[in-house]
Amino acid sequence: MRFHTFILLLFAVFSFSACSDNTDNNSTNNSEKNSSQVIETLNPKDFKKKLTEFSDAQLIDVRTAGEHETGNVENSINIDFRGTDFKEKLATLDKEQPVFVYCQAGGRSSKSAKVCKELGFKKVYDMSGGYSQWSQMTE
Repeated sequence: MRFHTFILLLFAVFSFSACSDNTDNNSTNNSEKNSSQVIETLNPKDFKKKLTEFSDAQLIDVRTAGEHETGNVENSINIDFRGTDFKEKLATLDKEQPVFVYCQAGGRSSKSAKVCKELGFKKVYDMSGGYSQWSQMTE
């Protein structure tokens, strides 16, 4: 009889701790979902459309200066993702205004969007496919 009581007690303790862990995880997930920070990845067509919705958008080309000079999205600011001062330059931008980031194919801009979120930017839009797909768009 004591063995059964021990097993029931052990089961009760395990169940309680499992419920506690789930509650903690749910509250963490809810706070992330309710966060005022947003990263949205858009294809070039939707990126362009979203960009026109904001007069105060900050458009950032995270490619190298050489890549930027060969062609870029009009009115973009070049801040090289691989530059030693990348984070410092991003930090000078207005965190309350939307930030649109792009690179050549989408890899660097995806990483840059995460850096923007870490720095506290509220709305970050990342262009999938990068400038290579943007430059192939037809109106």
